[in-house]
Amino acid sequence: MIKEIKLAELQHIPEILNILQQNLLSEKRDVPQDQLARTGFLINRFTADDITNAINDKENFIILITQEGPQVIAFATSCDMKKLNTTYQAHLMETFAALDKIASSSKVLYLRQIAKTPGKKSVGKDLLLALIKEAKHQEYQYIFSNVVYAPIENKVSMSFHEKMSFDCLGTMQQDNNVLTKVYLKKI
Repeated sequence: MIKEIKLAELQHIPEILNILQQNLLSEKRDVPQDQLARTGFLINRFTADDITNAINDKENFIILITQEGPQVIAFATSCDMKKLNTTYQAHLMETFAALDKIASSSKVLYLRQIAKTPGKKSVGKDLLLALIKEAKHQEYQYIFSNVVYAPIENKVSMSFHEKMSFDCLGTMQQDNNVLTKVYLKKI
């Protein structure tokens, strides 16, 4: 079946939330850690209101979906770096001088999540490429992301970022005792 990637609309929110729910680490308590490392997971939950606000704020957010026929099978959420929590932004800038320098003179997009319906293959790359195309259209010069490294290593996501030519800036401690790797890509 033909896959189509496009900007998310309000009608897609229930399917986006369903995919999110299926990929949240908090919902995978019975899954062995080695399997989680191979299949990937998300740690950040968001609400229908969060997605509604993001879809409606096209100036600061890019929310894409992949559809297979009428069914949403994947999504990507991203926002302008300036829309991040100010405490988190400050922590990033203190930890990574290179990112601080880039952010002071360039438009930077934060890739929050890419997720797919479990079992679907080969959708992440096309979704990221479409996100990069849209980001360039909106005059972003860089895209960055962070991936959980500990206590559970999200190997599939780290490998994906590396295959997509992201540079790893290093690791960063999050408030919730989670260690992440921070990735950056010039687009």
